[in-house]
Amino acid sequence: MAADNFKNVWVYIDKTGDGLIKNVSLELINGAKSLTKENGEKVVAVIIGSDNQTIIDTVKKYGADQILSVDGEAYKTFNLENYTGALAALVTEYAPAAVLFGATLNGKDLAAGLAAKSETSVANDCTAAAVVDGAIEWTRAIYGGKFLTKVVGNGVFPQIATVRTGIFSKVEAPSDAEVIKKSIEPKNPAQVKLVNVIKADNSSINLEEAKVVVGAGRGVNDKNMADLKELASLFEAGGVGGTRPVIDAGLLSPQEQIGLSGKKISPDLYFAIGVSGASQHVQGIKDSKVIVAVNRDADAPIFEISDYGVVGDLNQVVPAVISEIKKLK
Repeated sequence: MAADNFKNVWVYIDKTGDGLIKNVSLELINGAKSLTKENGEKVVAVIIGSDNQTIIDTVKKYGADQILSVDGEAYKTFNLENYTGALAALVTEYAPAAVLFGATLNGKDLAAGLAAKSETSVANDCTAAAVVDGAIEWTRAIYGGKFLTKVVGNGVFPQIATVRTGIFSKVEAPSDAEVIKKSIEPKNPAQVKLVNVIKADNSSINLEEAKVVVGAGRGVNDKNMADLKELASLFEAGGVGGTRPVIDAGLLSPQEQIGLSGKKISPDLYFAIGVSGASQHVQGIKDSKVIVAVNRDADAPIFEISDYGVVGDLNQVVPAVISEIKKLK
């Protein structure tokens, strides 16, 4: 099929285990608009699930031009085979120019599966996107974030990419999006089936969705961890994460690790408490809008990337910060 036959930019709407839309998907609707404004193509939100109406109503609030909804019992819970098959069927029928996924676990899986079925490739973990000479140019971090590389499709469509959370802003822009409901039955029985779901501790917030994150570094121990959790609790959407030494010490769960081998976050505010600033951890927090560092070592690398820094003992600084916030409240 000729390149001119591929039109519109699709955004896959990723959901949490509780059926809520992940922020990155709503951010991508806004980001996709920047890729279509020059040629007047549509931003199409793709929803796969069961009883999709609530999700459809939410997506309409964020400005999609069109919504493709695949609704059925086979899609009640996430299944890579079924979801990839549904996406591939839609791509074959509608021929999008690009398909964007959040750089989540499910998003990366689906992007790779769709690329394989579409005989194209994936630009993973993108940090920027722009239209250059009619093609989308993706920006990716490589070598642990030390360098940035530009990736441009070689004329094979659709162009597929996974994009980190926080790269684009989530903007409400209510629209009267056209909703196209599709009935797609899986062609073959899924080879992998969901047997059970074990929910994580409900007291911990999803760090990728949190607006405020308190990060625990090597300077934190089991005695002062309570202060960090109290600090996070003072914010409506606050969570606690940590560096690898903190996870290895058992102070936090592996799901709460932040960094190159953990989660990449982009909160409005990040407290780096007792965090030295090793490059692996920095890769997980560098997209934070404001970074506040507390460390007794004035030469700690974390101060090089922080917006505000306090040189001092976290056992004294954190309680003082908690006290001041309580006064403001």
